[in-house]
Amino acid sequence: MKIHRKDKTVNNLHTKGGEYQVFNVGDKTQAPNYYIGPYHLKGKMAYIGSEPRSGTRKLRKVVKDRNVFTYNKLNTNYAKKFGGVISSPPTILQQEEDKGFFSRYFAKKLNTGEIIEINKVTYKDVSKDKSPHHKLYSTVEVEWKISGPIFNIFHKQQIIEHGIVDTNMKTISLLNQTMPGLTEYLSDALEYANPREQDNLYSPGDQLMTVNRDEYVGYYHIHGNRPMEGRYHTPTGHNYLEPMSQTVFDEEELTKEEKILQTPKIAYNSLA
Repeated sequence: MKIHRKDKTVNNLHTKGGEYQVFNVGDKTQAPNYYIGPYHLKGKMAYIGSEPRSGTRKLRKVVKDRNVFTYNKLNTNYAKKFGGVISSPPTILQQEEDKGFFSRYFAKKLNTGEIIEINKVTYKDVSKDKSPHHKLYSTVEVEWKISGPIFNIFHKQQIIEHGIVDTNMKTISLLNQTMPGLTEYLSDALEYANPREQDNLYSPGDQLMTVNRDEYVGYYHIHGNRPMEGRYHTPTGHNYLEPMSQTVFDEEELTKEEKILQTPKIAYNSLA
């Protein structure tokens, strides 16, 4: 014998708004439409009216998370087809190598803060909200310098050639205002770079650091796309160096030469 259990009913309830919205099975967007007035509960479901009657309309809980509202607007056909925003490493063309910079594209998922690198096609799709899912992401395009000296070159206190590290760090810093977290994601300003090989260079202490994260003061050279300890490259072992993200000195401790190196610079892409 089949036993039918009657759901518990709670009558004579009232909402002042902000709790429920009128549920319409034909409305795929479910835009907020706050219900104000009497309602009753049957089990866990809410219905319009102080007590059960034939034909009473169902209510649904209001979701106050902006990102969940966006999910509620998704068409079911889009949901089935959407494969997600996929991470993709950049492809550098020969003409970009010749120009000395190329475009990189990034997407950030709004509800998690996760940043991934994407290709140009995905960037365009997400930027144009080609799928409703794309509303959950923000995007940014980064012009990434890959050739030249690693640091700015000065003559009479004027920059005569912009360096890879200085340019990329400046660009990242500016775009971090649009996409917070980008400075942490792009921690290597020499990534994908092919800097000019140079010898007999000197770091005053606020440009490079050792593998142990200590500031490096002394001579260095560029070999194999990276700065290395020592004036020149030799067959004997010597360590790689990493560029610093910012100076480790207070302003009053800087020498005249170091102050010049820390002078605010115009982003590479803004140069005439």
